[in-house]
Amino acid sequence: MRHVDRRRAASRATRYRDGLVRYTFHNHILIFGGGMMVVELVDALASRQEFAGRQLVITTQGDAGQMRRLLEERLAEAASTMDITVYRGHRGSEAELRASGIEQASHIFIVGEDDEDGHDALNVDCWQKVMRLRQHSPHVAQCILYVDLDATIQLIHKLPQEAHTSVETTLVSRQQLLVQQLLMGDSPQGVSHTLDRGLISPESDRYVHLVVVGMTSIGCTFATTAAQFCHFPNFDESSPHPLRTKITFVDPEAYRKMCRFKSLHPMLFSLSHSRYYSDETSWLQGRPDSRYGDFMDVEWQFVKGTIDEEWVRALLVSCAEDPKQVLSVAFCSQNADENYVQSLHLPQQLYVSGASQGTTPPNIYVYQPSSGSLLRAAQTEVMQLGNLVPFGEWGRGCDPLMVRQTAVAKRVNYLRQKETSGKAFESMPTDAVLLDSLWQQISLSEKMSNICSATAVYTQMRCLGLETAEGCAPLDDAEVLERFIRVEQARWNMEKVLAGFGAQPADEHKALNAALQSDNNEEREEARTMVNRNANLRHLLKDIAPYATLAESRQEEIRSLVRNLPLAALPYIMEVKGEQDK
Repeated sequence: MRHVDRRRAASRATRYRDGLVRYTFHNHILIFGGGMMVVELVDALASRQEFAGRQLVITTQGDAGQMRRLLEERLAEAASTMDITVYRGHRGSEAELRASGIEQASHIFIVGEDDEDGHDALNVDCWQKVMRLRQHSPHVAQCILYVDLDATIQLIHKLPQEAHTSVETTLVSRQQLLVQQLLMGDSPQGVSHTLDRGLISPESDRYVHLVVVGMTSIGCTFATTAAQFCHFPNFDESSPHPLRTKITFVDPEAYRKMCRFKSLHPMLFSLSHSRYYSDETSWLQGRPDSRYGDFMDVEWQFVKGTIDEEWVRALLVSCAEDPKQVLSVAFCSQNADENYVQSLHLPQQLYVSGASQGTTPPNIYVYQPSSGSLLRAAQTEVMQLGNLVPFGEWGRGCDPLMVRQTAVAKRVNYLRQKETSGKAFESMPTDAVLLDSLWQQISLSEKMSNICSATAVYTQMRCLGLETAEGCAPLDDAEVLERFIRVEQARWNMEKVLAGFGAQPADEHKALNAALQSDNNEEREEARTMVNRNANLRHLLKDIAPYATLAESRQEEIRSLVRNLPLAALPYIMEVKGEQDK
């Protein structure tokens, strides 16, 4: 009998080691995925007080024992704050989802495996099954869905969606979040790492120029994420030479990759200025389609070459020595060693000690996904290299950033719902339950839009001199408000275009606005039907346009929103101010 018990115990131990034993949990945290992405996520979760002592269940398609050992090796101290169980199973199997206690979980992270084919499709498939299996769950679970591809984000924006009563989903692009963490300036020291570096104001005669070396996945994400931030109050579309942000790619296969990039964002390049350089004297120019007008505040360049070629290096030097440019260079090869080496061998004019008088040394961002410790040491210990900024490590910073973004986004959503309902805004509610309830009533696409707004608001306020806690009140200064409105409309235009939506030709836009303001009820109703049909079937949004051409009712909605945006940002501003006061 003892031998039978021992065999059973040994068999159960083996099954546990292989991740095949299932338990019953309630109010637990679920992670679907494996590898270093999960290790980094567990590290972030372990740093949050709300998860201390909680049960964490990881379901991976890989070796459960290896996943457990990886956690123990990398996170011996952090992992000790949580009770971790590792299962082996496929996140696409409904049976495995049920066995993990999907209906009883409080938080669900759909991460995926490292370096797997079809990552986004598998994660979205898992997410759809989660929503179906939780249809009758009595409580709301927080679900974080990780994706990699811009195309996935564009598609989810366009899918018809209804609010789900038992799953509150937040969509996360891991690479995008890494770049946001770098560029938001979410600490007093972090402002120096932003693209504008606090140097752009309404009266400034300077513009931001970002050079991205390598049209890789992270390089393109860096550029499109930067384009979400780069909307500044000194841009005047009516000027003969407006101060547009410039984003330049450098890549030996720039032409082929440019064609692909343009095919992913066709409307962006119907509205934007662009140039392609094959050498220092040969270039092709693209202009906005005359049917839409010329109102975007970001322009694009594509340079076919390498950072080692003399003419490309000379181009960088000329940018660095131009007092009107606030230059940054981002090394975004997938090869971390190549980024590291190239960042140390630029022309001397791009480093701190070589900067010309009257110019600011460029930020040199260096993608180091495994570890940037050596470059961080160089940044602090070698005066010449003080402008090197390693990035790419997931770490603990991204998860709290996502929490802050969502908290501010819920307040932005409250403002939007007030403005579109026509109700007067009185004050920001302190009741978190109300904010959560309104958040749960909107689609994932609307949540993504509010998070975009929340992510950019701190940069907008900083450039307008409103970044202090004392500035977090409704805006009554007419001039500042007018600039803020135009910056927000420019940001919204970029957000929607990058999400895959198109603009309507200027004459159609004007005709629809006139019809919507007509005294004829039938004409107004036909115009509303046309606007909805264009948005839902053709994915064309009427209000992707210059602010001055918007209908008065739309202008008033934006004015109401922007006037109170500082109040929406208050929790974030107070957190930054608290860090400054320490």
